[in-house]
Amino acid sequence: MNKLKFKKIYALLLGLLLMPTACNDDFLEKLPNSSIATERAFENLEDYEAAINGVYSAVKSGAYYGKNMMLMGDFLSDNLYARIGYSNSYGIVYQFEFTSGTGEMSSLWSVGYTVAVRATHIIDKIDALEEGTQEERDIIKGEALFARAMAHFDLLRYFSKAYQRSNPDVDLGVPYKDNVSLNPVSRPTISQTYERIFQDLEEAYDLLPATADNIKFSKKVADALYARIYFEMGRYDEAITHATLLIDDPSFSLLSGTAYENMWINDIGNEIILRMMITQSESTGAPRIGSNFIGSNPPAPLWNIDYLPAIDLLQLYDDKEDIRFSTFYRRNTGTPGGTGIQTVIRKYPTNPAFTTRGVNLPKVFRLAEMYLIRAESYARTDRDELALNDLNTLRAARINEYQDVDLSGEALFLAIKDERRMELAFEGHRYLDLKRDGEGFERVPQPGTLVANDLVVEADNFRFVWPIPEAEMLANPEFAGQQNDGY
Repeated sequence: MNKLKFKKIYALLLGLLLMPTACNDDFLEKLPNSSIATERAFENLEDYEAAINGVYSAVKSGAYYGKNMMLMGDFLSDNLYARIGYSNSYGIVYQFEFTSGTGEMSSLWSVGYTVAVRATHIIDKIDALEEGTQEERDIIKGEALFARAMAHFDLLRYFSKAYQRSNPDVDLGVPYKDNVSLNPVSRPTISQTYERIFQDLEEAYDLLPATADNIKFSKKVADALYARIYFEMGRYDEAITHATLLIDDPSFSLLSGTAYENMWINDIGNEIILRMMITQSESTGAPRIGSNFIGSNPPAPLWNIDYLPAIDLLQLYDDKEDIRFSTFYRRNTGTPGGTGIQTVIRKYPTNPAFTTRGVNLPKVFRLAEMYLIRAESYARTDRDELALNDLNTLRAARINEYQDVDLSGEALFLAIKDERRMELAFEGHRYLDLKRDGEGFERVPQPGTLVANDLVVEADNFRFVWPIPEAEMLANPEFAGQQNDGY
């Protein structure tokens, strides 16, 4: 490779990888001003490969699926309790006191639109590329379209009302960033945002490869996102269709016993549909998804642990026969910070391949979620026998010597919801599940935790919709009068 070509690719990578992903800047300014102009940056296939790597880099950043997206839904719920003496990490979020200036909220907004703009640069230019095969070009474009759709869906889930709890043709969604113009834009409706998400996802589906490893976007990953979106919207038949495609796919299976535990320790296993890849060279600066639970300052057992599991969550498991209990939790660790602490979280125990404590690979989509989506979708559409079969299938994979239960009606529905809470604990779902279902939550005093942070959050609490970041409101005149209620 000659020096001129190397410098050009390096400039592109630098611009893409160093664009802000966790700040309060206006999303309209997420253009690659630190890199060379796009008409010069995108000249050959290598340039586009570098650019799509920049998209993946933003997706796996700590402000997005590298950490925050996987955990914020638990910090904002009844799954976690701050222990006495915690470091106040995520403290404002945990206390349900966040505002339009809170960093975690503005960071997700910023990184979501960073993903969208990086993807848009690729989508706008790649059709003019003549180098490479059509399949290579299609895959890159499909990955970019998928990333743009997923980013907007995630922004919509947090910064707008839940689809089923809104008037989607009237209530405000989030701007769909499908161009690189600096012109201010107003907020479309929730329905209009979903319409654009589906347009991108449908085009992506046609372009993505049918199979790929679980660190890249593929048709299988798109099916998982489709299932999640349709479930969120209450379009249960369509959620069932896409979940079933993955459940019936022989390349995926539910894990049990040591294989299930190994999935969380070594981040491998054919239950994973998509994981965020972190290399050894990246691990020293990687988001430490387990650091708030196993602590960042060893030695053990006196770990510096910020958050403890809710006792009522622990009581849902069979603590002797359910592999999830021994995989997700550890008892009698000698944790400081108050008497009565018996159990801590070890779901992200540090992958031994990495030297940085608390680093595990976030698993964005797993087959278990597809079973839970399908089971609940069946239950909500009065197909109890099918729902029960999925519930029993999942439990049989997790519980030693499990005996099928016979449930129906409300009892079955509640059992599926409890199973979802147990299986997906500390993967960011709980807050969004409560929001979707129109439910509040309560934290009650438990040993070793801060009584001052116990609280009751009613279902209609305005903070179930995040505020548009203050910096965005100030920078975008079209947002005047469009801030979410309560902020």
